[in-house]
Amino acid sequence: MLVDLTVRNLALIEEARLGFGPGLNAITGETGAGKSLIVTGLELLLGERPKGGAATWVRSGSDRAEVEGRFVVPEGPLARRIEAFVTTELPSFLEEWRDEAGVTGERELLLSRSLEVGGRTRAWINHRPVTRRALVELAAMLVEIHGQNTHQRLLEPEHQLELLDASGESTGRARAAYSEARRRWLALATEIEDHLGRRRERRERLEFLRFQVGELEALGLEAGETDRLRAERARLRHASGLERDLRAWLDGLSEGELPALDRLRGAARGVAEWADKVVELSDAAEELGAAQIHLEEATALLISFVDSVELDPRRLDQVEGRLAEIERLASKHGVEAARLDVRFDELAAEAAELEEAEGGLEELIRARDEALEVVREEADKLTRARRRLAPRLAKGVRRSLASLGLGHATFEVAVEPNRAQGAAAGALTLVASAEAGANSAGKSGSKALHSSKALHSSKALRASAEPRSGRDSDGPDFEHLRALFGPSGADRVDFLLAANKGEPTRPLRHVASGGEAARVMLALRSALAGCEEPRTLVFDEIDTGVGGRLGPELGQHMRALGLHHQVLSVTHLAAIAACGHRHLVVRKAVRRGRTRTAVAMLEGEARVSEVADMIAGGAEQATAQAEARRLIDAVAV
Repeated sequence: MLVDLTVRNLALIEEARLGFGPGLNAITGETGAGKSLIVTGLELLLGERPKGGAATWVRSGSDRAEVEGRFVVPEGPLARRIEAFVTTELPSFLEEWRDEAGVTGERELLLSRSLEVGGRTRAWINHRPVTRRALVELAAMLVEIHGQNTHQRLLEPEHQLELLDASGESTGRARAAYSEARRRWLALATEIEDHLGRRRERRERLEFLRFQVGELEALGLEAGETDRLRAERARLRHASGLERDLRAWLDGLSEGELPALDRLRGAARGVAEWADKVVELSDAAEELGAAQIHLEEATALLISFVDSVELDPRRLDQVEGRLAEIERLASKHGVEAARLDVRFDELAAEAAELEEAEGGLEELIRARDEALEVVREEADKLTRARRRLAPRLAKGVRRSLASLGLGHATFEVAVEPNRAQGAAAGALTLVASAEAGANSAGKSGSKALHSSKALHSSKALRASAEPRSGRDSDGPDFEHLRALFGPSGADRVDFLLAANKGEPTRPLRHVASGGEAARVMLALRSALAGCEEPRTLVFDEIDTGVGGRLGPELGQHMRALGLHHQVLSVTHLAAIAACGHRHLVVRKAVRRGRTRTAVAMLEGEARVSEVADMIAGGAEQATAQAEARRLIDAVAV
């Protein structure tokens, strides 16, 4: 419930503080006094963008306009919804929100908005700065404004569907299940679209990887081969000089007149003989024996090696060619030659992953088709729930219309398939017939057009997912399906009205006058009163075009609506003002050379005078005052 509204420097309002209570709060005043500025202030508080720009609404001579509303929220579903909002959008306020409930279970919310001359707007929730989006989301839970153009919204099928859904819990549950199924279907469809969108890039990458993997595979590099080739290349490059030097060294070691190996053998034998007699020579004899063994082994290795050294230019060319190819690929891949095998494994793994992704499209399409079948089933359930609910809502509206002067009116709620169904069926028929072949096109088309099952068949959907006309996308078929299964389901709701007996019902938008639309709206609000969370309903001159005879009925309906919701009504009708639980009057006056708007609470004789003035400008006439008292007293009974 809106408890206080403070408006500063908004057009004619320098500063106004309004206090509201439960029930019907009637707001009256002369034309041009600024009554609608109160509604404008509330609209700004709800996050609406100021018409004509922020500077248009800032009072001349001021830097900014400010609107502040204080709401009291009792414990219940609304408080829990707000807590979920606070948890996401204002976590720093969560603890304060939970602690504020206290003994009464009521919490306060302070919503603020400012408009600056420069055009900037700012918003706060409990003195914490927030985005306009956050303000809009929270305020929509608290206040609903029915302005002078609200009748136009009532005439829209989309809004009529929302009102039907609000009239029963069964549609709420069915709609939630449908929304979740649709969310999963769209997520899979988007994944397929992304998959197809990346197909060309993926295929180009896969082709490149396959070339690189093939190139490395053709190389056939063995473990340690690079090191072996480099060693062989060094030997082949220096074969001539190497053989010459090694043979010279071998000549000194094992050949020639006094080979070193013979001298070492002789010395080792001699020292060994003396070691048998002189113990101190034992170590030397042992070391010479070991040296002899090592030198013999080294000589044997050198002989073997020098025998293998040969001048082979052809082999050198082969080795250098092989090394050049290895080093070229190593440079190309930016790795050491010894890590080319690791690079090969990396490229092969990436190629395998892309091939798997390419093959995953069929699985994605299957999952999407199954998800769409669930969407269809949930849409059917939602349709059945709406069709069960429609007669009950229509009955409640007819009951209220009878008391609003439309006793002979007929009101019905029609739930029909979404008009997008025909287009979707036609598009899928083309796909199915193209797949089946030109000869069976007519038969397939006929079946698809007359069967809801055929409309959603997996075969047709798989066809719709495949690229056509050179485009990697779902094409128009998916768009038609998304239009058919919209956010609210696959239904179209129409409110049908026959205002006079004997006339056929027709869509409300085609037959309702302004007064009839206003009465239908009030009848709907009355029928929905027990199904909705209590909130603040604002009616801005919805009595425009309504005759005086209907005024008392409108007033009584608003007053009755105030038993469930808090109602604020800006009105010109005395009968509606007389029905208010509270009465506020907006007046303008010229002070110090400037026009100012002020708001006052009326009680007692002041209220009688205002209602009398509304009757015929007869605040000073006894008959008008008597009629005003009669209207006020009649409500009090």
